[in-house]
Amino acid sequence: MINYLIVIKIFMFIIIIFDTIIFIIKIKTSNKKINMIKKEKITSYYTSNSRIYVMNKNKEILSFIRHGNNEFLEFLKNNYKEIFLIRGDEISSLIYRIFGYAIVIIAPLDITIALYSIVIGGGVFLLGLNESKKRFFQINEKFIYKNLIMTKSISFRDITNITYEMFKWYGKYGYMGPITYIIKIYKNDKCYIKIKVMNKEQLDLLKKISTTHKIKMRKIN
Repeated sequence: MINYLIVIKIFMFIIIIFDTIIFIIKIKTSNKKINMIKKEKITSYYTSNSRIYVMNKNKEILSFIRHGNNEFLEFLKNNYKEIFLIRGDEISSLIYRIFGYAIVIIAPLDITIALYSIVIGGGVFLLGLNESKKRFFQINEKFIYKNLIMTKSISFRDITNITYEMFKWYGKYGYMGPITYIIKIYKNDKCYIKIKVMNKEQLDLLKKISTTHKIKMRKIN
């Protein structure tokens, strides 16, 4: 008789290995393409806390880690326009997905516990999937935020104001990691869109957009 719980665990284990390998290959190959990409194909770029994304119109054609690639980043800054787009973090998405798989794999071979682990593991997996789907970007004169289950958009003329808050990461010995920002976009004095992670370059770009379109923006700490 087939033990379906064991089959599920084996299947999950195969998926977690496959998912991790694909992620590593994607990171490795994208970094190697920096010197191969045809510069005439680049139309714009955008940045996250850990990676740089190169665009051809609305299509992402290359991504690479920020660390150690300062020369290419300066080339982009000097020759192309940075578009405003914040996407979910790839590494966080992978960690959530692996953790979701692992909950199912390590659960005891008991039907009740297995069902609970599938529900909990599935929920954690969906957090990772949601992270990979998150986008906050500007199109024409409106901001759009989308994730796995919803999409919100707001025209610049409907924005009451924008606030931002600085967030610092401190380690065990007082080390301060990258400074990030939390922004809130208000509509009729109520928070309509909240973005939890934004780096300094993205904040500066948002400030420029706000100034151009006469949107009030203020720091709250």
